[in-house]
Amino acid sequence: MSVAVLIPFRASDIRRDQLLAYTTKWLESHHDWPVVIGESPPGPFSRSAALNDAARKAGAWDLVVVHDGDTVVPGRQLSGAVQMAQVTGRVVFAFTSVVELSRDCTDAILASGDLSLDDLRIDAVRVAPLEIQSSALVIPRPVWEKVGGFDEKFRGWSAEDNAFYRAVEICCGAPYRIPGHAFHLWHEPGRPHRNDPSYQSNQRRWRSYKAADTPDRIRILLGR
Repeated sequence: MSVAVLIPFRASDIRRDQLLAYTTKWLESHHDWPVVIGESPPGPFSRSAALNDAARKAGAWDLVVVHDGDTVVPGRQLSGAVQMAQVTGRVVFAFTSVVELSRDCTDAILASGDLSLDDLRIDAVRVAPLEIQSSALVIPRPVWEKVGGFDEKFRGWSAEDNAFYRAVEICCGAPYRIPGHAFHLWHEPGRPHRNDPSYQSNQRRWRSYKAADTPDRIRILLGR
């Protein structure tokens, strides 16, 4: 069973570079899977395009772990998600909640190179369904191919992860989850103003996904 980790990334500041380096080191120290960095074309950052780029670069794989470059998931949870995806053929998320680490806590982690789960300073915990459809998930190749990877019509911030979840849910069955936290390392928020054209376009497309309630309607959205 061939597994690869896909991380979407575009260098924008030193902080993001530091978080990617830490996340990559964490993954490589806990798992034997290759980590592949995907790039977005010029213009507004497209997480979808970067993930599709990484999937192509990864070559022949059976399962991919879609993993953000600013998030850490305990090794046992991610391994459990890979095992469950292999057995069930479903998408499996490696967590049930996202812990937002404070700036001070993240600074200490980057300085020491160690994530101690015993002394974390937390800003918030996300559990709302639409807020935990990213971070770390395992996707079998047949599912990826059936939904065509991530929708590159989403550009800039917002909703591409929700759209992927919706397409998978309708076409392949609801994803499973491994109980536990994903830990989000602090950085300056990157959300655009709601009047941003890319944000508005993404929201319109997301509304189309929400209205699509059959595989045929999803396929029409995807142009397939």
